Amino acid sequence: MSTPTPMPMPTPTPMPMPTGPAGLRPAPSVGIGISFGGLVALRYVQTIRQPRALVLSAPLLGLQLPVPWWKDLAGKLLVRLSPTTRFRTGINPRNMTQDPEFLARRLADPLLIRSVTVRWFFAMRRALADVHRDAALVRCPLLIVQGLADQTVAPRCPGPFLERTGSPFRRLIELPGHVHEALNESDWEQTLATILAWLESPEITPSADRR
Repeated sequence: MSTPTPMPMPTPTPMPMPTGPAGLRPAPSVGIGISFGGLVALRYVQTIRQPRALVLSAPLLGLQLPVPWWKDLAGKLLVRLSPTTRFRTGINPRNMTQDPEFLARRLADPLLIRSVTVRWFFAMRRALADVHRDAALVRCPLLIVQGLADQTVAPRCPGPFLERTGSPFRRLIELPGHVHEALNESDWEQTLATILAWLESPEITPSADRR
């Protein structure tokens, strides 16, 4: 879908870091975002605060799932006339994971969201444009894990995006044959161990902070 002219949005105001007893500030945390949550996490980092490190799994940096022409046309009309109108996402649950146990849980989940509003869709497209435009504002260590068989988000987008960030310590882990949810696959423990090992790197966790 092409994006209608957006309404002007106020510039985000940086949030103050909360303080603890005696005014002590907590150590910077590690952020993690998965899929759409990856897009949200990147906008947070670009506009509000840099965490100690950011880990993203299959972040929404581009859509792999095609949008039919009729949805594009209907969306352009409805975003102005009835922005809360919902459309089914068309996402195939079997593109989420190839592990039978995780897939069975997903198919049985009564809270699974299977539709989105047209307002959400165009807000997401604006956020996508913004996150690519502001790639250089990501200055924290950044790790992206991406399955190369993903049919939901574009699996080839993370590489070029990573190169345009301002992160001094960055890495892309590409998983051939994996679909959307790398941490819900049968080898999730191996993937998680790789993530944790990266977080233990001296560029992120100084030796004095390790246990």
